[in-house]
Amino acid sequence: MDELVVIIPALAGIIAYFIRGNFTRYIPFLTAIIQSIITAYICIEPNQMILLKNYIFITPLGKIVLALISLLFLMVSYYSIDYLKNSHYESEHIYSSMLLFFVSAMSLTAISDHIILTWIAIEATTISSAPLIFLHKTKDSIVATWKYLITCSVGISLALLGSFIILQSISQPEQISGLLFSNLMAYTGAINPMWFLIGFVFILIGYGTKVGLAPMHIWLSDAHGEAPSPASALLSGALLNCAFLPIYKFDTVAGHFGLGEITNSMMITLGLFSVFVAAAFMPVQKDYKRLLAYSSIENMGIITLGAGIGGIAFLGSIFHMINHSLIKCALFLATGNMLLQYGTKEISNITNFFKILPKTAFAFTLGAIGITGFPPLGLFLSELLIIFGAFAGHHYIVGLLLIIGLILVIAGFSKKIISICYSKSKEYKVVKPLKESFGLYGPSLILLFLSFIITILMFSPYQEYVLNFLLH
Repeated sequence: MDELVVIIPALAGIIAYFIRGNFTRYIPFLTAIIQSIITAYICIEPNQMILLKNYIFITPLGKIVLALISLLFLMVSYYSIDYLKNSHYESEHIYSSMLLFFVSAMSLTAISDHIILTWIAIEATTISSAPLIFLHKTKDSIVATWKYLITCSVGISLALLGSFIILQSISQPEQISGLLFSNLMAYTGAINPMWFLIGFVFILIGYGTKVGLAPMHIWLSDAHGEAPSPASALLSGALLNCAFLPIYKFDTVAGHFGLGEITNSMMITLGLFSVFVAAAFMPVQKDYKRLLAYSSIENMGIITLGAGIGGIAFLGSIFHMINHSLIKCALFLATGNMLLQYGTKEISNITNFFKILPKTAFAFTLGAIGITGFPPLGLFLSELLIIFGAFAGHHYIVGLLLIIGLILVIAGFSKKIISICYSKSKEYKVVKPLKESFGLYGPSLILLFLSFIITILMFSPYQEYVLNFLLH
């Protein structure tokens, strides 16, 4: 049953590629409905019939990532119908087919238990999403696509090397029946700790490149900025989580072998560094999509940091991942409307936002408040859990530095958001009047509403049920 979340989008992608005409734009949405139903069944029903048992085993965190992929795909594909009507792309079949292949590859990452299959799936996300970044066929999009392909391919190559080094560190490989993460967790023999840690460094750098952790983040702002907004929503809200999964799995394996303290320190260091890099670059951004891209770097750094600290901070990290995906997807979809209306990504050219696009402006403002982490919204509470976890784990300096980093992020990000939302001008340019249909603003509001509901449930009398569902 689990395999269907990979097979169905892939088959739909093949169909979409060979079909011309307006019907192409409806294929992703129809596929997303089927995908969401299958994903819901996988998450609710614990006993699944799996054909490829030697390759597939979905973990609790994998279920969360898969659920986010399916939900975001549903919203993005629904939004894309009206978005494509107003965009008039020459290659709609390329957009629809690559979007479906992209979702198929991400779904494979979420359900894979095989070390090499996971690597193949992550590489497949690069190949399938690159045409989406190139879709506008401008000079900047060509540069962004090549930077994305080269940087991520080098990173993924390092991750493959790290995987082999970790496997080589096992002293008794005959005890492992397959290259599965679950088999590594069941292995009770000896390992060479030095080789394992060297391998983990390559894993963290390699997959960390795809996560967007600093200083390997150089592709992310360009790719998010040049891709169509619906594709940017999936890149930020879904892909980064997929790339984080193998890092977390290898870190769990390291803990099984008694090396968790060292690997956790590596994750904490890179996560904290990413927060400060994002805080430094946000105030100088002139492009609102690149601004959101640096916000993704910051938030993935926070997620990595929380996972490295562990305990209650890891719970905060999962909660942060969920809310970041929902809110960031909503924001990128809103930027699609802004680009259609204003014809520019320059922050300084966005004026009279609430007058021209009132519904989009409302959704964008809510999302911006949420992603900044203002109390008492979801990201504020998840950051609070991570900070509490840092102090509880005696990581006092880490906790203090995270607080400082978050203050800097709020200061830099808020200034830009205020400029976008409240700049007024008597003379303003628009490409053409955009009718705000529900398909253009509804998905953003739905995602923000879901984030709000999940936050309430997480801190309500139903908290125990929510935690059991998420963690087990």
